[in-house]
Amino acid sequence: MTTPIVEHPDVRSTIDLPDDGETWAYVDQALEWVGSAIAGATKPTPPVADPDWQRYVGRYRNRWGDLQVIVHAGELTVIGIPGELVVFEVDATGRVRRARFGENYAERIESWEDPD
Repeated sequence: MTTPIVEHPDVRSTIDLPDDGETWAYVDQALEWVGSAIAGATKPTPPVADPDWQRYVGRYRNRWGDLQVIVHAGELTVIGIPGELVVFEVDATGRVRRARFGENYAERIESWEDPD
């Protein structure tokens, strides 16, 4: 039995499989050989974060707790607040001073240590 495995106007590849009732075993073996290459070729390009987002990365604190802003998988991500829209406030020099989550603010801090 001849089974086409690639069809293209310019290319046609076939593989001859014995007609012994074990077709799936051959297909499984073929996928073992080329499956990772196919998966890698069709894998979407990971998103690339805007380098300017680094200025928002850091630690923030309010009376309810601490938050951390990181870049993860090409996205600006807040650890500590699930699914909230974040608005960052910057000073005249462009330095991020605090973040607003809904009606609440979190001040930017340099370390996790309590200021005693």
